Amino acid sequence: MESFNSTSNDSQSVLEAACYRYDKHWVRTLRISPYVVIFLFAVIGNTVVLAVVYRNKTMRKTINFFIANMAFSDLIFTVISVPRVVTIVSFGYKWLVHGTLGMIFCRMVPFVMEITIIVSVLTIVAISLERLLAVSFPLRTFIRKKPCLLSIFGMWLIAIIVKIPTPLATDVHPFQGETYCVVDFDLTFGAGSGRIYFKIVFVALYAVPFAVTFVFNIAIIAIMNRRGIPGNSVSDAACRRREKTNRKVLRMVLVVVAAFLICWSLYFILMVLRKNGIHVSCNVLYLRLLLAHFNAALTPFLYAVFSENYRQGFEEILSCRWLRCHRVSDKTNRDVKPDVNDISSRRRSSVNHLRSSVELRTLRFNSTDQLLN
Repeated sequence: MESFNSTSNDSQSVLEAACYRYDKHWVRTLRISPYVVIFLFAVIGNTVVLAVVYRNKTMRKTINFFIANMAFSDLIFTVISVPRVVTIVSFGYKWLVHGTLGMIFCRMVPFVMEITIIVSVLTIVAISLERLLAVSFPLRTFIRKKPCLLSIFGMWLIAIIVKIPTPLATDVHPFQGETYCVVDFDLTFGAGSGRIYFKIVFVALYAVPFAVTFVFNIAIIAIMNRRGIPGNSVSDAACRRREKTNRKVLRMVLVVVAAFLICWSLYFILMVLRKNGIHVSCNVLYLRLLLAHFNAALTPFLYAVFSENYRQGFEEILSCRWLRCHRVSDKTNRDVKPDVNDISSRRRSSVNHLRSSVELRTLRFNSTDQLLN
């Protein structure tokens, strides 16, 4: 991965090897502290998003499948990436695991993490496209459940295929008594291959998707501003409700997309600068990692803020209310389950009471009649 010594030559890794190694203890503490919070919020938040979509059948729609896919990729990214960042901040870029296990981790960690980044980028594009179609043709559904799931599978497949060269070009290399995990395409595939591979992947899977996402969202905003909410007639009631729902979902999507573009922009900009040999300070390198990981922790809570369904799902799961209420409800239903015999008995009692009332009234009438006679 680019953030973890993923480079086309050894020199860049060596130049950055001293980053963070000579920081004072309090500086390291300040650098690591945000990651503790980010890790907890990202793991809990994205796990809850997956649980909300899985548990609620009404949430199993195209937009929520894409959201769940992004939550899953962010969850994997966080679990694998944050521990590596903590070791980088604590000990520098040197690789701490040695032997066969160290080589396996060295090859798999950047491979899996770059896959999750690509999947997140492609998912953002898919979410933007889905919303553009929804606002452009509010009465039609272009992306249904099956095509949506197939597209999600395709995202992961594309990311895996594209990143297959990464583990092949990754290995541990000693330098000045230390071991570093280095991605060297030139050494594995020939001189100049690293730069060519980087340009193709960057343009096809980062630059173009970012540009397309930006254009899609500008188009969405333009369409929504041009089209007003339907009138107040009865015939427009359904369209009005649908339009308001689309606007609520769109507001959430626009905020999520904007947060993603802002948090990841520095990461991709520095990727280009470093590939062209431009030196970047350690503080800026730290900031670009912090923003990228912060996005994984922020996104789930944006769903909760802008979506009532997600907000309710978060409240139920995090407070264990659903589990407790579910158990109480089941127990109550079992305890008060109506008995057929009891119902029949109640009905017979009501009928007898009615008959008694009629007989009493009849008796009173007859008695009065006798007295009058």
